[in-house]
Amino acid sequence: MSFIKNISIFSLFVFIGCNGSGGGGATGGADVKRNAITGFLTYDSVPIQDSIGLNYAATTQKPMRKIYLEAIDSNTDLAITSASTNNSGEFTLNVPVTYTSIYLRVYSV
Repeated sequence: MSFIKNISIFSLFVFIGCNGSGGGGATGGADVKRNAITGFLTYDSVPIQDSIGLNYAATTQKPMRKIYLEAIDSNTDLAITSASTNNSGEFTLNVPVTYTSIYLRVYSV
């Protein structure tokens, strides 16, 4: 009898769109110009097979659903804005254009 167990390794794909669109949020009102950072989170699912153990040849990528993430100001280490992934692992963060050096912090429960 075989069973499948997942070992999770996540990868982050980010695309930055500099559309300067407005948006509300904790760091300003609708008149603040923002950059939309969009992307998706996935993890590698590695099945375990009874006879061979981990079967890396059968690794598949799956979306990380409902994962919380934050855009962090690199200079102050403070959160600028946050979002969650949808069921496809996609997210959008709207970061004010005044922040030019940021990183993303991803939380897993």
